[in-house]
Amino acid sequence: MDKNTGYRMILLEGKGKYTTEQKIIMENHIGRKLHSYEVVHHKNCNKLDNRLDNLLLTTRVEHPKIHKLMGKEE
Repeated sequence: MDKNTGYRMILLEGKGKYTTEQKIIMENHIGRKLHSYEVVHHKNCNKLDNRLDNLLLTTRVEHPKIHKLMGKEE
């Protein structure tokens, strides 16, 4: 887990870099890499709950609006 963000991080084999587990799960689900304007939102706001039914693909513009509607800041 990344101490700064609270997300579960996965080391990408052969690349020597880390990415978030939710990103890998969503990319596998949709069958492509995320676009730079896309992010994965945790519906229950638990950054470690990476069950597919808890993840929502959204845009960087819409993501803060979701949090505002939920009464939570990012």
